[in-house]
Amino acid sequence: MAGRSDRDLLLDAIMQERDAALDEARFERERAEQALKRNQTLRGDLTQLREQLRELLGRDGEAPPPAKEPDEDLAERLKLAMDTNWRLERGRVKLERQLEEARLSLNEEQERVKRLQRKLRALEGALRIAQRRDGP
Repeated sequence: MAGRSDRDLLLDAIMQERDAALDEARFERERAEQALKRNQTLRGDLTQLREQLRELLGRDGEAPPPAKEPDEDLAERLKLAMDTNWRLERGRVKLERQLEEARLSLNEEQERVKRLQRKLRALEGALRIAQRRDGP
């Protein structure tokens, strides 16, 4: 390394930092894409649960034929509907919580990618300056 100037060493250090920043930016972009896919999956799950709830609540206009005494059947249907509603509500709350976590994660990843992109631009600028100093 006896023949290497300070500029060469600085240039090498800047290039290494730039490469590391690029690798980190790629990694963070992949994480953000995964978070986005998870967010979309959760939205689909939430939509599916809402559809199931609509079906269970009989919004399609069909009522099951009464097979027992009206009061017994009504009480059973009410109990079943309440139980189903409770389970669906629990699932909805869980999915909404996961969706919010995915949104927060995605926002964090996007902010991290922006920071890394700014750092990368700064390193590229420093690299150009160092290369100009070494000019022909």
